[in-house]
Amino acid sequence: MFLVFVSSLVFYNHSYYKCATNSFISCPRCGGKTRNTIPLRHVKTLRNIPTPKKAPLRCELSSAPTTENTRIEEYFAFPLDHFQRAAIESLERQENVLVAAPTGSGKTVIAEAAIYLALRVGKRIFYTTPLKALSNQKFHDCQKIFGVSRVGLLTGDVTIQRDADVLVLTTEIYRNMLYDETNNISDSVFAVIFDEFHFMNDPERGTVWEEAVIASPKDVILVALSATMSNAAQLKDWLSRVHRKTALHETNIRPVPLHFQFCSFKGLYDLLDFSSKGATLSKSFLIDCKQQQLRDRSKGRTLQSPSHNFLVRILHRRKMLPCIIFVFSRAGCDRAAGELGNNLGSRLVNRREREVLQNRIRQFIENFPEIASQQEDRLKLLQLGISVHHAGLLPVWKNFVEELFIDGLIKVIYATETLAAGMNMPARTTVITALYKRGDNGIERLSTSSFQQMAGRAGRRGKDSQGFCVVLQSSDTYPRHVFQLATGTVEAITSKFLPTYGLVLNLLEGGKSPQQVKEFLSKSFGNFLFAYERRVEEQEREDERKKYENVIKTLMESGITLEDWKKYRRLQQKLKMERRTLRYLKKQWIEMKCQFVEGCLLFASCGVALWLWEDDDMNSSSSWDTTCAVDEQNESTVLFEQDDKELRMEAAWLLESYSFNGNLRYLCFTEKNCFRVVDLSQIAAVASSESSSLLHSNLVESLMDEYKRQRQLDKVTCNSIRCIGTEKTFNILANIPKECYISDDMKEDDPKFASQKKKVSRIVSQLEQNPVHHLKNRKELLRLYDKLSKWQKKKSQQDWLTTDSSESQPNSSSSLEEVDETTKSWDYVQSLLKTLHTLSFIENIRFTTEETWYRITALGRLCVSIRGENEVWLSLVLGYLSGQVHTYEPHHLIGVIATVIGDPIREDTVIRWEASSTTCKLLSELQGYYDQVLNAQNQNGIHCVTRLESGWSGIAEAWAKEANWSRLCSGTSLDEGDICRNLRRALDVLRQIPRLDASMGIISDEFRLCARRAMALMNHFPVCDNITYSLD
Repeated sequence: MFLVFVSSLVFYNHSYYKCATNSFISCPRCGGKTRNTIPLRHVKTLRNIPTPKKAPLRCELSSAPTTENTRIEEYFAFPLDHFQRAAIESLERQENVLVAAPTGSGKTVIAEAAIYLALRVGKRIFYTTPLKALSNQKFHDCQKIFGVSRVGLLTGDVTIQRDADVLVLTTEIYRNMLYDETNNISDSVFAVIFDEFHFMNDPERGTVWEEAVIASPKDVILVALSATMSNAAQLKDWLSRVHRKTALHETNIRPVPLHFQFCSFKGLYDLLDFSSKGATLSKSFLIDCKQQQLRDRSKGRTLQSPSHNFLVRILHRRKMLPCIIFVFSRAGCDRAAGELGNNLGSRLVNRREREVLQNRIRQFIENFPEIASQQEDRLKLLQLGISVHHAGLLPVWKNFVEELFIDGLIKVIYATETLAAGMNMPARTTVITALYKRGDNGIERLSTSSFQQMAGRAGRRGKDSQGFCVVLQSSDTYPRHVFQLATGTVEAITSKFLPTYGLVLNLLEGGKSPQQVKEFLSKSFGNFLFAYERRVEEQEREDERKKYENVIKTLMESGITLEDWKKYRRLQQKLKMERRTLRYLKKQWIEMKCQFVEGCLLFASCGVALWLWEDDDMNSSSSWDTTCAVDEQNESTVLFEQDDKELRMEAAWLLESYSFNGNLRYLCFTEKNCFRVVDLSQIAAVASSESSSLLHSNLVESLMDEYKRQRQLDKVTCNSIRCIGTEKTFNILANIPKECYISDDMKEDDPKFASQKKKVSRIVSQLEQNPVHHLKNRKELLRLYDKLSKWQKKKSQQDWLTTDSSESQPNSSSSLEEVDETTKSWDYVQSLLKTLHTLSFIENIRFTTEETWYRITALGRLCVSIRGENEVWLSLVLGYLSGQVHTYEPHHLIGVIATVIGDPIREDTVIRWEASSTTCKLLSELQGYYDQVLNAQNQNGIHCVTRLESGWSGIAEAWAKEANWSRLCSGTSLDEGDICRNLRRALDVLRQIPRLDASMGIISDEFRLCARRAMALMNHFPVCDNITYSLD
């Protein structure tokens, strides 16, 4: 989107800023200025940034009848997409609009349509953004479309025409206006536009969006513009519930397709392959990754990233510039840009662009010589078409870089992730250098929404046929991870609502009762999600109840009572348990027999009598697993298990033992006229060698001879394990005397094992006698009965919990609305009230059995009037400073305020500026208030930033005394962007002091005068540059 500085805002006495002032003419009817044709060299028409045919004059919109019949689509010089037309139709029906669409899809068109509708009916419209820089950008864009006199800006840093028809402001400013009774928003405002509405998911600032939506008047239309969201329907339902009917308009279509690529040492690869089944990882990419990993592993090194010089040369050769390279640290951005400039060897801009770039740089140096003298290295990089963008830079320099990039004069810009958070700086290519970054909890993985937000900056509508997102190979780049980030669903928007001191005090000051405060809290998105989940659970339980009522009906139709089903299932479970015990005893008994047999065989002679397990029994039970057989003809038979059978044995005589593959094998002749080769596990018992059951050696030799002969003659029936005997062996078997057989006493069962088998048999008999057992569809009905049992068990647990809860809280209700009011938000409010009462910001005025009524004290009213991170701490500081105003000078006040609101300073930071003795004394006395606030917050579990960073006092005093920026920055290792931002925060507090109400009796006139004098000391460039920050 183009950005041009306009008349009263910036240095219009320089030719660099004059181009915009000539683009507006006076309206012949109302005297205001309206948009005229802007020179083509300053305006580039992009498809995604629509240029209306002609913005109608406000006097035309509010009075001419022909304008009311003009369709909104006619104001745009191009056909609108379907979701844009549908959203505009919803606006015309006076409905809230929630738009969820990818970056660059044209959401701004809907915002502009809302502005046209507001101007048509003669009302104002608010355009809120999450960032001050984005507010500045939208301010300039709206001025070019709707005219200078119609557009105002209110960011805290800059206030321009705050009563304009179109007011661009930050969301925090709008939230604060809602609590100010002097702002009658409902009567004068047609709609409020929330740009980048997905910022509601921001952990620190998301609560501002929820408060703003809840507190917005019902007759004001809300237009929420957001990137793609996975739970947009829930947000739509929430807006409809807490505000007014809301229409959701979603699209996942990018006007400029996004092409994902991967850069390794070999060059660029396509990251994804597309087929009828969807997107998959590119095979060439996977092969390259595996090959690279093998090479690095063989050389014992970690995977390295390709140089940025190599990457940029490829992008330049393939005409994929301009590009944004995301690096997740300020130092990393500066270092990478410097290395690229040193190694590139050639400019990225052509001759015409170089001439324009040099003229723009020359104008910047003329306008800001002091700043330019500190940016020599960055100015050299600019001439090559390279720059950086992060929070450590001065705002006026960042503004200059943004302009050059939008105008296509910067080809490569290194930026931190904040550039993707709403700033409209699209490029042809975005490069993501790592998939992990340092967060509040250490190194953390990039979220899908963060990845896609950065990738979505690629592709300029109206300029590019497609955008490119390049993932740079690194040690933390895994193919599956990249695929999930590129194709995954973005994280759902969740509630970040957290009550603050300001919220509670504003509600109490407005005369809200405790019950009304609860009702306000119950409107949060978190409570809505909680109630939504409860409703879903209730519906699921209702569906489940109906389902199992049908199950009970089906079971009863079988003619069998639920008690019989219960008995049958319990018997089955008991049988399963007893059979498990039986298997264990069986295994234990056989292992014991094996140990005994092994000892006997060591001294056994050939011809000794044996008991062998029959082949079928051992094959089925050798692994000791359960084997079930079901009669397919009749399902009513009992499931049969091998463990229930008697183990069968056969008598045999040992003929020979030999070793095979390191294990002993035994050749035996059985009583069934069969030769068997067995191992130790197949022998059940061994008779004593001295017993009469020992075969004569002649018989053993005869049997061996016959076995060998039979093996040679009949290879079909004889194998290495079993061989059928002959007629001769049959005759030998018939002549073996009975006393040579092994005794039956040696095959008796273990008593425990035998007892357990009887127990199993009794349970099987009971199962067969149960009527359930004879049902043909028994298995299917048993599955239904199991589901019914689980449901009954779950229901009994829920009933027990409900009964227990009702006994402990007899007055509680089970309704969803009352459950919402007992969530952590109300508990946190109670903690805030205790803290405020401890610090004398509120006082009790009435007690009841259920609630306590509070009244705001004078200190509380001061807190309501102040805006800051911790209004309670800031109010105590201002109250103390007002009482001590005769003991210090304005520059001391600046030092104290900077200490109270300053960002945390790292221990290794160098600061040579020291605070004066007066400032140190004031800070020492404030330490007691600081400890008091911290103790009260810690006791009540309040998590609110309370700062006292003494390092900022010396820096702020030095600036107030000397106002020499170069010298100030040379005395510290802090980034100049951090210094400027914190000095502006101090100015924000100072600006509020003169406007505080004198009737509170806390802020004295002398203190207001001191604050004004302090503001004058701070009002120097670049802290106040009249571009990104100015004083009224």
